[in-house]
Amino acid sequence: METKKFALITFYDKDKNITLQDRKSISKYGELYGLFGGTIEQGETPSQAIVREIREELNFDLIDFEYVGCRRYCFEDKYNVSSDLYIAKLENNLEKFKVLEGDGLKLCSLEKAKELSHKYDKDIIEIYKKFLLNK
Repeated sequence: METKKFALITFYDKDKNITLQDRKSISKYGELYGLFGGTIEQGETPSQAIVREIREELNFDLIDFEYVGCRRYCFEDKYNVSSDLYIAKLENNLEKFKVLEGDGLKLCSLEKAKELSHKYDKDIIEIYKKFLLNK
């Protein structure tokens, strides 16, 4: 079975709220909200991919970010998914973001993020939650 590789990121504020991308107009699988990031292209490392994706999606040069882990699962018996997960402090970045893909950016609590996320992202939000509990 084919494996698709992704690099994903969320940004968090001092209250541990995280960002989600409004994906209503670009949804591929019925998701209303999702994480920023995308496919790792051939020859790219996951960290290079997330820097490129954030430049493409938010017109932002990502410099300071952390690796959180990897989430692997089978997507509807069609292909395997491997997602490298990253996180970054929001600080004053929100004002610098210019959403170029999707319909906007939403800052919400981790619990709200789980409610809004696609079923395959709920486990990823939980990984972020465990990571942020240790911050």
